[in-house]
Amino acid sequence: MKVYRPAYTEKLTGKTKKCTHWYITFIDNLQVRRRLPAFANRPATDRAAVKLQELLDTGGVPSQELQAWLEKEIPETMRERLIEWRIVDARRTSKHLGATLAEHLADFRAALEAKGDGADYAARQAVTLNSIFTACGFKTWTDIDANRLYTYLAGLRGPTGISQRTFNAHLKAAQHFARWMIKERRATDYPLEHLAPVTQTEFRRQRRALDLDEQRRLLTVTAQGPIHHCMTGYERS
Repeated sequence: MKVYRPAYTEKLTGKTKKCTHWYITFIDNLQVRRRLPAFANRPATDRAAVKLQELLDTGGVPSQELQAWLEKEIPETMRERLIEWRIVDARRTSKHLGATLAEHLADFRAALEAKGDGADYAARQAVTLNSIFTACGFKTWTDIDANRLYTYLAGLRGPTGISQRTFNAHLKAAQHFARWMIKERRATDYPLEHLAPVTQTEFRRQRRALDLDEQRRLLTVTAQGPIHHCMTGYERS
């Protein structure tokens, strides 16, 4: 692994000048020598060389830290070059590197619909997760922080807030999404694995049978209602 800034000769003046950007030259795991354009400053290029060596050591399957580096710290052209050279395993996360959580959520929603969970359920899950991620400031997969997510959900609880049951449902949705990311090989780490649901001790919805007056009003309003599911209000009543 070598970091250098090549020189070139101007055709008009014949002067020798240094290139604007630094380069990294290295031999990949296929024993092919590569020459990678990096950054205009030396420290950023040195860091890229270190991360590149770590990536080579993993065999192309980046850890959470390396995935964050690939998504946030290097330009798209540099990332595409690593994918083209198969330094990042194209069978795993490379296709989705740099994708936003919104893009992952759109695919997650489509997967739920295709699985047969229903369009309404898939839409609710996507809306819930998007609301949580937005409130927590998560824009990419590597932004997800388990403690921040758990603390945010806990802050929503209370007498006028969400119930324990809703808290657990939101947490379960986030964990379902995280497991899907792993299963689809869009990520390698599961940051929400250790989060546990709260013990449900409150029951806010008290179910009971309708009294006689409520039954009369229900039948009256239903009979006067519009057509639903190919049935008139009278038929439904």
